Amino acid sequence: MEIVQSATGGPETTQQVFFANHGATQANVISNNPNFTTGVTEYTGGTYDASTAPHYYTIFYDDTGAGTIKRYLDGKLIYGATWKWNASLGGTGFGADANCTIDLAIGGSWPGNVTNQTTWTGDLNIYSMSYYTQRAIPAGQIWNQGHRSGGIQLNSTFLTATKRLNDATDETVYGSITKSAGKWYWEVMLAGGPSLGAGIGVATATVFSGAYLGDSLGTLGWYSDGQFDNNNSIVTHLATFNPASARLCFALDLDNKKIWGRVGTTGNWNNDVIANQNPASNTGGVALPSALQSDVCPAANLKALTPTPDSITGVFAAGSFAGTPPSGFSAFS
Repeated sequence: MEIVQSATGGPETTQQVFFANHGATQANVISNNPNFTTGVTEYTGGTYDASTAPHYYTIFYDDTGAGTIKRYLDGKLIYGATWKWNASLGGTGFGADANCTIDLAIGGSWPGNVTNQTTWTGDLNIYSMSYYTQRAIPAGQIWNQGHRSGGIQLNSTFLTATKRLNDATDETVYGSITKSAGKWYWEVMLAGGPSLGAGIGVATATVFSGAYLGDSLGTLGWYSDGQFDNNNSIVTHLATFNPASARLCFALDLDNKKIWGRVGTTGNWNNDVIANQNPASNTGGVALPSALQSDVCPAANLKALTPTPDSITGVFAAGSFAGTPPSGFSAFS
């Protein structure tokens, strides 16, 4: 919460609030309330008494550009400042998720240590907490903000997913639209380190850090060494690809329960000649396991952070394709 209330003169009755983490140390601080002192980030609101009634505390954070933060008490703007979450990492936004920490304590050097801490008691009652975002969710197939590992960051279009945590943990992200029948085509563009993979997954599969795409029956993953994985086993080997710059194309036939993949827009499907692997004529194809024959969506696996973070951009709309879908296949959107 970053609010400290002075206990001088009695607990919770001084009508004085100290914004512990921001204000004097931030750039471009603008005081919007005469009761807020910029230098010591102290607010002495004459009507603010947390011992008599609930009060509302609000943070508005804009991550675009340089980043700004505004703070409100009981709906009144107290101050604003230039601020970027996780600025210690360069202000990239690729650190831990923003969070709210609330505690109740007594003592400390501001405004002074109490004589006997054991004589001070108090209750901290929290009635509600809410989180809102201004990001509009685009229509059509996108990467699903609510169906991703915690170490994946989505951009403003929800089409590019990027690995953001500095570890070697596998992270997965799933598409927002699923299909149980029909023939579907999409492309992905890869960038980043040597461990990145892309494939398809089922939307009802559990997403959590540490499970790679292809680890379970409900996911199928194609990796840069050509390996095609399902249920922690190698299904087959397709073409290898460069995870730092490759464009992969997928053809998913849920009527015939098969999938094909190719590297580039003119590469061979499933790394074989068209006479042996052809989605348009239902020739060849990798058979889908039973757990991947309904409610299926695009999915991706990200792992490496260095030398550059793994990222994957989904190309789901027909007007954005660089390649030509096989005859009879529609955009997965």
